[in-house]
Amino acid sequence: MLYMQRVRNMMNNPASTNSVKQKDSEIEVQEGIDILFATMAVQEVRFFTAVAEILRQNGAKVGFLNFCEAGDAQFEKSGFPYLSLHREKRRWQGAILCPEQIVERYAIDLDSFIVHEKLTFNIKDRDALVRKTGLYLAMIEDFIARMRPSLVAQEIGGCIAPLSLFHATRRQGIDHLFFEPSILVERLFYILNVIDSRLGDCHPTKNDQKEVDAIIQTYRNPPTNIPFKDRHRFQDARLGKFINYNNVSRLISKVWHKYALRHEEEYSHIYNYCKRAGAMYWNRRQIGGLYRQPETLADLAPYFYYPFHVPVDFAITVRAPQYLDQLALVRDLANRLPKGFRLVIKEHPAAVGAYGRRQLQALLSDTRIILIPSGARSNEVAANSRGVITINSKVGIEAMFLSVPVICLGKAVYRGQGLTFDVNSLDQAEEVMRRQAEEGDPLDADEHNALLRRLVRRAVASSYPGELYKNDKATVATFAKSMTAFRSESFG
Repeated sequence: MLYMQRVRNMMNNPASTNSVKQKDSEIEVQEGIDILFATMAVQEVRFFTAVAEILRQNGAKVGFLNFCEAGDAQFEKSGFPYLSLHREKRRWQGAILCPEQIVERYAIDLDSFIVHEKLTFNIKDRDALVRKTGLYLAMIEDFIARMRPSLVAQEIGGCIAPLSLFHATRRQGIDHLFFEPSILVERLFYILNVIDSRLGDCHPTKNDQKEVDAIIQTYRNPPTNIPFKDRHRFQDARLGKFINYNNVSRLISKVWHKYALRHEEEYSHIYNYCKRAGAMYWNRRQIGGLYRQPETLADLAPYFYYPFHVPVDFAITVRAPQYLDQLALVRDLANRLPKGFRLVIKEHPAAVGAYGRRQLQALLSDTRIILIPSGARSNEVAANSRGVITINSKVGIEAMFLSVPVICLGKAVYRGQGLTFDVNSLDQAEEVMRRQAEEGDPLDADEHNALLRRLVRRAVASSYPGELYKNDKATVATFAKSMTAFRSESFG
């Protein structure tokens, strides 16, 4: 096969600093590698290959585990050692873990493990998802055992592929790193050996008081903190969001690779993507009349504010699955409101049209629930409220900078910092709302500012400069520099 011939050629390719040899159908990295990047889509292949070029020039040994067959040619061209999971899958002769083995080995709940992929791609066949989990865990453990990387790194995600890589890597005793957009602009959390983001335990604080105060001042009139990789999702759900040059070219590319070249990848559910985009566009056209547009937000007072999360986002499906049904959550919160209060809700700007007209009409039959346009600025909505109720949204951060009380329902990176009302049940949330309605529970300004400065220091200390999938030279170089700093500070 051309693929295997290219791997053989890498043995004599001076561009590669890793010694690779061919043994039957196996690829073995003789000396091991320092960083094994996992790539799930073409944009990841392009970005992390560019990063790896800089790391290689600085002496790091870099390899790839590729879940997107359309990206294989890029690795063959660049000379990096890699394994193409889908090519290996077609000749896999090893055992596939059964459900009982998966649960015993990894101590995971299978339904929770597969729920993100099931909902994201609207897959009805549970058994197929469980079989995929058993296959991926078995294959990846075999790959990791052969390659023995010092560190495995990937963008955080809730589908079977990234979660399987995380669990298989940790079971092998290999360090695993997730990248995730930080709560601060143009910074990334580097999450080592866990799934949940944490503050203050990644590398030493290097920011001074002036830098902290500047960040706080900036966030009191907050910038638009949208990661580069997600900006195309934050457009209003009008026709131009879905039918544009980038989307059409990506669609043509996916169709070509899937049906003409028979390439496999993780995110190849083309029909589901198109169907969901069409539904969001249609829903957006239908729900416009449901928005309440007051003269001023003060006209709605007194109210609490609940900003919707993206319905099938990792932050919900993996980190807070108990709140998957956000419509039910809103109804429950409305029933717990103090007398005379309203609950103002707003669609997530990246998921306008995710809910249909009938769903929202049923919700709004409770006159205490007010839906405002998605274009309303969250910081202004929060500033006029008695409190923000959130699972783990970044709106909670905006509210803190405005000294607005935050009721935190789920695993948020800012939970436990002394700036939120951390509740473990809706009964507790109801009690906090009652206190806020009766007493206002005012925040001590000096104490709040001290806690806020500590939060910012920890957020800076626990994150690194960078953006994902922005391929200009400066951004790639910044990411490579951050990756080098992380390895130096974490492993010496």
